[in-house]
Amino acid sequence: STLLMGLSLINILTFFVTSSDSGALVTAMMTSSNQDDSQHSDPAIMTRVVWALALGIIAIILLMGGGLSALQTSVIVTGLPFALIAFVAARNLYEKLKIDSNKKD
Repeated sequence: STLLMGLSLINILTFFVTSSDSGALVTAMMTSSNQDDSQHSDPAIMTRVVWALALGIIAIILLMGGGLSALQTSVIVTGLPFALIAFVAARNLYEKLKIDSNKKD
């Protein structure tokens, strides 16, 4: 059982590290000003490191300040606008697909 606990811990740690790195990469890509015609579309490593640290510090502050409930509340408050945008996008996609299927008939 100790071996399985160790493997599970390594698996969870790998998941958190890769998820954090992906989040930092996406955030850095959205905030960097690379031109489309450049050979490297990835943001600078320093930009990724800064965003990874910023996201980690924000999570630590939320956990230390109000515990898990503060972190959950912040996720809900920031996620609600994105849920509404996703709903509108899904509705528009449905309408466009319906129009497209009528054109084929």
